[in-house]
Amino acid sequence: MEMLRGPAIGRVCTEDKKVFVTYKAVADWCKDNGVTAAAMKDELDRSGYMVYTADGQPSQKIYIGSGTTVPSGQARCYEFKYRKLFDGKALAIVKTEDGVVTQTKLEGANVQ
Repeated sequence: MEMLRGPAIGRVCTEDKKVFVTYKAVADWCKDNGVTAAAMKDELDRSGYMVYTADGQPSQKIYIGSGTTVPSGQARCYEFKYRKLFDGKALAIVKTEDGVVTQTKLEGANVQ
């Protein structure tokens, strides 16, 4: 169980090798950065980061707060390819005194 310091917007399942990010988090990021959500989705798909369900959908509903101290309902999420994100080129899992965080190697910013 991990303590959350803010609302859950994504989930990295290290044992299952899956990464989920909520639709809302992607939409909010796009709005804040002046990018359309459709353009972002197209770029992620073109770059090979998106995982599609058996019925061809780029999303699924999951309990984003599972494994934490915060109860949550289901949220519609994009699934991203774990190995593509954590292959040592895009993201890395870093242990700090405050816990585990991911760090982008492209920008050097921390994402918690």
